[in-house]
Parts: sequence; structure tokens; C-alpha cells
Amino acid sequence: MRELPQHLLCVRGRGAMRALVLRGGVTVALRLMRDMLLRGFIVFPAGEAADALSFTPPLTLTAMQWDAAVNALRSLLREARY
Repeated sequence: MRELPQHLLCVRGRGAMRALVLRGGVTVALRLMRDMLLRGFIVFPAGEAADALSFTPPLTLTAMQWDAAVNALRSLLREARY
């Protein structure tokens, strides 16, 4: 996600349990959450202002599944509406 710094304020968490704090606040976070769900990935709003996306993957997550989720998020963030 380093190539998309214009979309991110910061990354919180450790290991696979991360939250991406997004520029644009709750509006952008909820739009991304919906669009990730439409692609088959479950992420949740996080933070007091719900301005972040929370990734809390299952322990059984494979590398291929993790890559697919990151690629889906990267693709969505590259779209002009975010």
C-alpha cells in the first residue's frame, strides 16, 4: 500500500490485524467497506470516527487469499472516486 499514500493517513495495528486510517473519513471508509464486501472480502469500520478499515483475518487465511484482498483494496483505491 506504500504506492497509495494519498489515500492513507496511517496504518495501525500489528501483524495481520491492521486498520488503515483513510483520508476522506467515514464516507470513504464506508464506501470502501461496501465495495470490498461486493468483491467477497469482509472489512469493518474502525476507530472513534469510523474513519478506518479494520482487517481481522481468520487464522486459516492463506497467502493467496491475503494477496487477493490487498489487490482488491489497491484496485479500489486507484479508482477516481476514492
